[in-house]
Amino acid sequence: MKNYARFQKIIIFGLSLFLLSVIALLGYFSFAYDETSDKLVQAKQELELGNKNKAYDIYFSIIANDTSCEEAYRALANLAQERQNYKDAAYFWMMVSNLNPPDTQAKLNYFRAMIISGTNETLELRFETLADKSFLGDEELFAIAKSYIRSNKRNQLSVVEKLIKNPFYKELVRGVSILSPNRYSATEAIFKKALSSAKTDTEKDNALICISMVRLFDNDSTTAQKLVSQIKAQNKIILADKLLIEASIAIELEDRHTASKKYFELAKLRRYQIAPLVRSAELACSINDKQTIAEVKKLFEANDKISLELLYYMEALEFFIDNDYKKARERLSMAGVFGQIVYGKILELKCAYELRNWETISIIAQNLVKNPEQIPSWEILNVIKIFSEALNQNRDDVILLNSLLKLSPENPFANLLLMHKSFAKKDYYQTLKSARLLLQKLGYSEATFAITCASTMQIGNFADVLKLTSNRLKVAPNDVLAHIFSARANVKLNNIKEAEKFYISAVKLKPENISNACEAGNFLVSNKLFDSFFAIISDIERIKNKDNQLLALLLKSEYAKVNNDAKEQIKLLKKATNISPETGFYFEIASAYHKLGEKQTSVALLKNLAKNKNSVDINLVLASYLSKGDKSQVNEALKILQNTVSENPSNAMAFVALSKVCQQIGETAEAMNYARKATNLAPENFVADLNMGEIYLENELFENASVFLERGYQKHPSESIKNNLVKALIGISKQANTTKERKLFVLRKVLKFVPENKEIEDQIKALQTPSKPQNAN
Repeated sequence: MKNYARFQKIIIFGLSLFLLSVIALLGYFSFAYDETSDKLVQAKQELELGNKNKAYDIYFSIIANDTSCEEAYRALANLAQERQNYKDAAYFWMMVSNLNPPDTQAKLNYFRAMIISGTNETLELRFETLADKSFLGDEELFAIAKSYIRSNKRNQLSVVEKLIKNPFYKELVRGVSILSPNRYSATEAIFKKALSSAKTDTEKDNALICISMVRLFDNDSTTAQKLVSQIKAQNKIILADKLLIEASIAIELEDRHTASKKYFELAKLRRYQIAPLVRSAELACSINDKQTIAEVKKLFEANDKISLELLYYMEALEFFIDNDYKKARERLSMAGVFGQIVYGKILELKCAYELRNWETISIIAQNLVKNPEQIPSWEILNVIKIFSEALNQNRDDVILLNSLLKLSPENPFANLLLMHKSFAKKDYYQTLKSARLLLQKLGYSEATFAITCASTMQIGNFADVLKLTSNRLKVAPNDVLAHIFSARANVKLNNIKEAEKFYISAVKLKPENISNACEAGNFLVSNKLFDSFFAIISDIERIKNKDNQLLALLLKSEYAKVNNDAKEQIKLLKKATNISPETGFYFEIASAYHKLGEKQTSVALLKNLAKNKNSVDINLVLASYLSKGDKSQVNEALKILQNTVSENPSNAMAFVALSKVCQQIGETAEAMNYARKATNLAPENFVADLNMGEIYLENELFENASVFLERGYQKHPSESIKNNLVKALIGISKQANTTKERKLFVLRKVLKFVPENKEIEDQIKALQTPSKPQNAN
């Protein structure tokens, strides 16, 4: 019983505490209710007195303590709208609709505030989760359709269109659904049709917004401006769209001051969107307008990471206007995502330029041109200028060159550098692309014209070279470059007479040009055009200087060589050596003596020359002469060549010469070893292939011989290589271990080289004829 009594006491005590708590809580709510009521009365009084800011603060203090006060939220929503703060208005209307779900007007106001403030993602999400969408008007539904277009969610348009009742707005949705660069005309036609059916100012404004948007996209800013000027914009949804189009038009018309102001007005409406706010500040920075940047900073509070980074970005813009580029860069480094956006990178680029930090410019450039279309139009020329100046500081900066070309494909300076680099790399097609652009943009330049002609020659378009030179000669008949390239192209086209004419005129116009005169003289003498040859010799000799006199003697010595007058050649070469002893023409003199039959004199000269001038070419010729002598001279040649390859281990021709001498003295294994090294060193050299093939052929290794001889013939088709190749192929066909199929294959190949050869044809027929079966005993 005692325990029971104790239990009763505990129960009674607990109930007492509970009742006291309930009484206290009821008292609190009664007090809170009284306080909310008092504050609501105060707020209304302030409103009646016109003190809207005080009223706003009182209402805000109410919801801080009482989150269920619908009246306070409704009042705050209306006051926020009056302040044009639709971002806050959207929140307050949302709270009203949450507290009073049947209030469809509150929901409608919530959606309108979201549309105006630019909260596209939230707007779309709220729309998609609505169970009942009937409270939305056609204008709001059209705004939601535009939001889906901006978000690239065209698949949602059909849902919106089904809800629209007014045919006018259905037509507008149909227009925006097909809006694309290749359908501007069709889209505009739909919008104009809608405009003609507009019954209210709002409908007319919406149609004009759509048409002006199409004109703006189609680069017709003037018409877009005329259309926008007709818009009355009686509601904030249309006003926001109008401001955006006006800002874009101002940019196109290069009125950055107006553009900045329009974006600022838009930023005040679309507080959920950072883009208008940032763009207003960036445009202000571009015209050194610190006041607008200061006003922009007042539109937001730096109370989170993003807004703090935005504040640093604004400060970077201000420091840049003040020419404090170091502090501007410091603030940019703290600006997070804003330092990485396109204008942030441009600002960093400008700071690096002002600080003459060329390496940094190269790094920024590579990043910036990843999306060149995002660079604001008013900054394009500035960026190009900075790229160009930085590239001029380091012309080998390929990254910067490519960045400049990506941003400005026809930039003359970039194409000039690209032309020279491409020509050096033997990329003649790219060279021509840049060179032609330069000729078109800048007019004639001697270097560009020469590179254009030379590149066109290299790719084998000789007729095009003649077109180039012909056009040049029409405006500049005495252009020596045009004459010399005309001559070269005609040589390639085998127009010997035309080539002769242009070579003569080139020398006559500028006989002091040693290179052209030498080329002309060699062409004329090699083609035995001796009258013309002596005519240009006279022109060359007219110039009384050492170089011209020397050239005349050398060309005359070439004439003597062609006419097999070795004595005259030696005489002229000795005169040339007297004029230019530092050059000396002993090598040529030695060759002439050898041709004259004075081999000992020739060898002696070359030996003397080799002592004073260690040259692979001299050693190879000396060894070649010695290898035709007695055994001691052959051994001497071998020693010279062994030393040469030891000192020049990458010279393929030295190994070819050494392999020939080894083969000559019967050291076949060594000959093959050296020949193989030559082919490895110079896989594209037909002489190395020919040498390897001949060694195999001489040793009756026909299969191996055919491989190298055929390879050599493909690189350099000549009668001697062809004959050796045929010998190798016939050798294969005669070998006992060669199969019938292989014999047929090689003989048919022989027939391609020596068609209608009856002996080969008969051998093929014999191989194709089935053998008769032997009689059984």
